[in-house]
Amino acid sequence: MGGVSGYRRYVGDRGMSTAEVRLSADGAHLYVLRAVAAALALRAQFDVDEVSDLALAVDEMCAELVARASLGEALDCEFRMAADSVSVRASVPCDLGHPLPTDTFGWTVLTTLTDRADSWITPGRHRPYELHARIRRRHAEV
Repeated sequence: MGGVSGYRRYVGDRGMSTAEVRLSADGAHLYVLRAVAAALALRAQFDVDEVSDLALAVDEMCAELVARASLGEALDCEFRMAADSVSVRASVPCDLGHPLPTDTFGWTVLTTLTDRADSWITPGRHRPYELHARIRRRHAEV
C-alpha cells in the first residue's frame, strides 16, 4: 500500500464534522495528517499556537503508532471537530499487545499539547492486536 488510500468527510448526528484518513503506516506520510489537523483547527477558529500544538500532537501520536505498526499495514485516523475542540483517534495493526508507554518524552509532549491523551489495545482483525491512541485539544476560552 502506498500513500493515502482513502479520505471521507461527513457531518455526524450531533453536528460534529468528521474526516477519516487511511494511509500507509509510514512516517513519510505523516505530513498529510498534520495538514488535516491544522485545517480542522483553523476551521474551528483555533489561534495560531493552538493550530501548531494540535498538528505537533497529531504528528507525535501517529509517529509513535507507525513505529509500532506491523510491516505493510495501514494507519487509520479519524478527526472529529466539535464546536469547542478537535479530537483525533488513530489505530494500527500490531504484533505486540502493549499500549503506548506513558513514561516517555513523546507521551509528555502529547499530554502537554492536548487536553486528553490515551492509548489502548484491542484484539486485531488480521493481526494479533490493534493499537489505538486518542487525543483531544479544546479551543482556549477567550
